[in-house]
Amino acid sequence: MEFGGSGSGTSRLRIALDCEDSERSRGLLLISALHIAAPRLRSFGLVACNALTPPVRAAIEYLVWETGLDVQVSHAPLADVVADAGLLVAVAVEDTSHLPLASARQRRIPCIAPVQFPRAGAPFGASVLARAAHDPAALAARMVEALAP
Repeated sequence: MEFGGSGSGTSRLRIALDCEDSERSRGLLLISALHIAAPRLRSFGLVACNALTPPVRAAIEYLVWETGLDVQVSHAPLADVVADAGLLVAVAVEDTSHLPLASARQRRIPCIAPVQFPRAGAPFGASVLARAAHDPAALAARMVEALAP
């Protein structure tokens, strides 16, 4: 299912988004960040994965309606979508074990995956993006920074 725009197209950089909103991911926070970063995201195709719940679907529809962003909701696994993406963005809770970060790094695809409430003993760096894990504006700023030429 697609919302807005003319599709993600092959000539546009695609941004893979983990929009799952659950005990392990914060998709609604990510969608809030997309609202803030929208003026800088108009030239990108956004692919929302794991957007299965009605609140997430409604938030995406509203995002598109309000901003005009090109968002494709994909039923493909996030790992498959990441293979063709130029950036992966997710907000995880406690750890990132459910995200295809190793696969993305192997393909040299940049990842922004802040972690809310990292587990004790989390590797150094788990708190580097701590503000972006809780603040949509900080996450939006990180996305814009990562996409800058």
